[in-house]
Parts: sequence; C-alpha cells; structure tokens
Amino acid sequence: MFRVWNRAPAVYLLDPLYRVEAAGHDAADILRRHGLTRAALHDAGHYVSAEEFYGVIAAFVLELGVKEVGFVQPENMHLLNSGMAGLAAMTAADIGESLAFSIEYQDLLAVPVKITQSIVGASCHLIYGEVVAYAGKVPDWLRGWAVETAMSSFVVFLRNVHLQPTRVAFDYPVPEHLGCYREAFECPLEFDAPVCEIEFPQRYLEVPQTTANPLAFTIARRQCEESIIKSFSHNDLVERIQGRVLSSTGVVPTVGEMALVLGVSVRTLQRRLHHRGTSYREVVVQARHRLACELLSETHMSVKEIAYLTGYSEVANFSAAFKALAGQSPMAFRAATKAPLESRLEK
Repeated sequence: MFRVWNRAPAVYLLDPLYRVEAAGHDAADILRRHGLTRAALHDAGHYVSAEEFYGVIAAFVLELGVKEVGFVQPENMHLLNSGMAGLAAMTAADIGESLAFSIEYQDLLAVPVKITQSIVGASCHLIYGEVVAYAGKVPDWLRGWAVETAMSSFVVFLRNVHLQPTRVAFDYPVPEHLGCYREAFECPLEFDAPVCEIEFPQRYLEVPQTTANPLAFTIARRQCEESIIKSFSHNDLVERIQGRVLSSTGVVPTVGEMALVLGVSVRTLQRRLHHRGTSYREVVVQARHRLACELLSETHMSVKEIAYLTGYSEVANFSAAFKALAGQSPMAFRAATKAPLESRLEK
C-alpha cells in the first residue's frame, strides 16, 4: 500500500477506529501501543509507518475481532490526502478520465490492491487483484481489509456524483459481517466469484466531475509524471529527491526517511548533496517553490490548498517561505501572472 514513502496519513485509520468503537470496543490501548492518540488521527499532517498502520489494523481485527474495519465512510474520504495524484483525480474532466488516471498512478494514490479495468459490452468492470507492498504471504484478514477498503472507496466516489454500481463480486466466501457489505454497496452481491470486481454501466465514464479543472489536472498530472520519472532515474540524485518530494501527500519526508528510500545512510546522502553544492533542505525548498508557482499562476486553487499540497501545515509559514524566494507574497505573485493566464484561456 505504501510504495512511495512506506507510510500513510494517520487519518486513514479513522474509519477503522469508528468501526471498532461502534462495535463497543475501546481502542485507546491499541493506539497507545503504536504511539498514537485519537487526536493524532484527526491531524491531516500526521503520518504513520506501514508497520504501525498494519499493526493497528491487525489488532482491530485479530485482538478485538472487529472484521468490518475496511469499509470507508464518505465524510473521511478526501483525495487531497493523496497529494498531487489526488488533485489530478479530483480535477479530471469526467469519471472516465479520473479512473484512467487513478489506475495508471495507483501507487501514488496508495491503493491497497492492484486494479485493472475492462469493458464488456455496455458494462465497465474494475477488477481488484493482489494486495500490494506487503512482505510475505498475505493473511486472509489483510486481504479482506484491502479489498473492502479499495472497493468501498470507489463506491463512495460514485455516490458523490449520485451513481451506483450494478453488481459487486468477491472471490471469497460470504463473510460473517455480510450486513456491512449490504450497507456499503447497496446492490446485488456475489461471493465465491472468479475475481473481485465492481460492475457499472460504461456510460458512467462520460459523467462530468463537478470538481473538474483542466489547468489543475494538467499541472497535477505533469507533476506525477515527473515524480515517477525522477524516482526511477539513477543519474541525478537531486532529481530523484525532487521526484519523491513532488509525489508526497502534503508532508515532506525527513532526510532520514529519504535516505532510507534511496538506500543510503543519512551521512552519505548529505555528503553527496554537499558535493553538488546544495543540501537536502535546499532541494526540498526549491521543489516545493516551483510547484507552488505553477499552482498559483495556472489554477484558481486557494493559497491554503496550495500550502497543504506543497507540504506546509500553516498558511503563514508557506507565505513567508514563498516571499523569501519570490520577493513577493503568493497573492501578489498570482496577481502578476493573472493576465498571462487569462490570455491563454481566451485563446
């Protein structure tokens, strides 16, 4: 699930926590054992490692016996938690474009299972395969959680535009918590099927998104493409770091986390950057500033949203950092570039 940073936003644990509490359990001790608090799960800037995440989920399922922790609640699902990839999915023109992007960049969106798409007649089928980024044999409880999370997330996405799947199938037997499946999907269910899949009319792909924004989509997609290319480039260390930074989900990795991702020690990473006349902090600042400039000049996103996407928890900190580099505030920069933007739109 966590191929990019090997971590996830703590808010992803809110849905499982609510399910546990609804079943009458107190999860405070489990959270405490993993260095977490309930308040931390409400902090959009707080991240947990994959080990911590899986540890909490395992405790909910195996210790407390709460099987239904995988189902997503609509109020907690926000694509901006997935950074630039989430922004691209939100601002695509229609469901088809959003879905195509999400499948292509599912690693950046932290999708827990591999998804493929096929068209059969007048129906579209989303097929949910193996669990990703998990070392060793995948236990049944984890497989169930991953499938429930991924499939219920897409159904929430459909419902946000007042659509409903026609059929949902699973490649395992009827679970004990069948009622949760009926509540989550509200359509014909099939178990012991050949594959896990969601079926819906192909015409849904042409339904426009209310959050569509062509300029924002173009920028976000370009940033995702660059992050993938730079992450797999072995020729330039700075580009690899920038690629990782640009694919982050609103919180910039520490130098220790980056060193772990790149397979080197912190001292080695710092020494190599020093030889290039820069530092880790400087590389991160420049990457975030370039992205901020693009979003300010080519989209109508708020300064608060841009601050979040570029890794700042406070707008004031973002504004101060931006002014230090650009010599003007974010709003002044936007005003100065507004005329070129409107000129392009008129053409």
